[in-house]
Amino acid sequence: MGIHIYAGGTYIGGGNASLTREFAVQQACNSTHSNHGFDIPVSVPAALLDGTVRDVQIYSIHEDGSVAQLDNSPVRLKFEALPGRERPSNLGDIVGRDLQYEWGGPLNYFGHIGIWDGGNVIEATGASNSDDTLKITSWATFSSAPALWPTVVPVLSDYAQNYCREIICNVNGLSAVSPWILPIQTHVGGLRELAAKRAYLSYLIGASYTRLATFTPTKQGTKRYQVELCSPFASQCNPPLVTVKASRGTYRCETFVMHSWAATSIHSEYAFHHQSLYGFENPKKAEKWGRQIDYIMSPLRIISPKAMYENFKKWNV
Repeated sequence: MGIHIYAGGTYIGGGNASLTREFAVQQACNSTHSNHGFDIPVSVPAALLDGTVRDVQIYSIHEDGSVAQLDNSPVRLKFEALPGRERPSNLGDIVGRDLQYEWGGPLNYFGHIGIWDGGNVIEATGASNSDDTLKITSWATFSSAPALWPTVVPVLSDYAQNYCREIICNVNGLSAVSPWILPIQTHVGGLRELAAKRAYLSYLIGASYTRLATFTPTKQGTKRYQVELCSPFASQCNPPLVTVKASRGTYRCETFVMHSWAATSIHSEYAFHHQSLYGFENPKKAEKWGRQIDYIMSPLRIISPKAMYENFKKWNV
């Protein structure tokens, strides 16, 4: 009987089940002998050695061509990472690699960066599909680059904020009156969560690629009752419910990461709708973080993937 072994759908080894086992194995297999054991070496591709826990499936291959997964399969195993290929551990972590060009050489000063959303890398991938530049890439794929950079955990003094994490957020103007008031959708999260969520929202909204160091941010849409159209002298009014669609952006890889993190500051023009300090959080933390974001966003800074990657490593305020 043959044995095939797969890790997350990738074949990693096979052989025969012919080793002698105890009598109980003979009984369990309803066989005339107990030679059903196996000890099979496996060859794990480097792309799988990234610290991920995966399902390992073991199949028996029978003489009649039938295939069956063993009763105790799959098993969950962690594939220890090769040096430098460890999975990021925090939402919003910044990952990078050298950028290979068609002429065959890396331009390491520029490189390429993306942002970790807790399960995958969200990145602006360049001009190959310029109308749909934001992609979700598995860590196995991103980390298979030959010149991967160490993951950067942005320095910060974390604090909680309220924010709307929807593509379309309900808003109410100053003139809103009952019953024409929409419920405000807010969620509470820390800086890392906001950065990762902003990146994911941009991915859902969509963006085009630009070669310029400037960018156009994606913007959340809004929904509200247009009560200002109601006459104050009317006995009743049915104001229209107006929806402003979310708007697409334009990015390079580093400006995409920069915008995702800039949205975490309530002092930034890129903040989420309804973003505010949660509870009794210290406003001084928000002010300090706002200055950090201002430094990173400054037009006086060099805007390149490598420079942005380095800027997030240290306090600049």
